[in-house]
Amino acid sequence: GWLVLRRAASVGIGRGTALLLAALTAGGTALAAASANLLTVDQATVEGSASGFANGYSASLSRSTTVASEGTASLAVTATATAGMAARTTGGIAVAPGSSVTASVEARVDPSVASPSKALVQLRFWTSTGASAGVVNGSWTKMTATSWTRLTKGATTVPSTAATVSVFFVVQSTSVGHRYYADKWGLWSGTTLPTWSAPVTAPAPDT
Repeated sequence: GWLVLRRAASVGIGRGTALLLAALTAGGTALAAASANLLTVDQATVEGSASGFANGYSASLSRSTTVASEGTASLAVTATATAGMAARTTGGIAVAPGSSVTASVEARVDPSVASPSKALVQLRFWTSTGASAGVVNGSWTKMTATSWTRLTKGATTVPSTAATVSVFFVVQSTSVGHRYYADKWGLWSGTTLPTWSAPVTAPAPDT
């Protein structure tokens, strides 16, 4: 029911009404699932900090104001090895086995990279003990330095053993020092990938 409460508060619906609506929906999530970005505000926008991200592999991460698809900042992902690299969300977002999720990340390459690589968005699922429960990739897409590209992963069924999921931004091949930027991160419940929006930050509920 917390998704309904959060969404309801953002549009001025009182707590009592929201609780009733939650009770009338499957698991209390149906009203908000289609549009609520499940990441934190900083993960979705990178406006405050890069603390919601970690090195997936072969990358160093920092908040950058060089370019941004939304707001004034994005996540700078810089290669530390001549190989592929990845950045990932931290914290593990809770998911229900058998449900569906979608995800996207917008990305571009720094103009200093002469031969841009391809990139994709990836979902990695984890069990309650932190073991891998599955990996699902979006499509490889060539990056450019002149515009942002939305990398997407459509409807994905949560594996039966999964308890949480992380969103990865993966670059196919790099050289040391190559930099890519990632912004407008998103993870949503449901089978339809929505237009990106930042997570809703609800005001204190009424009493």
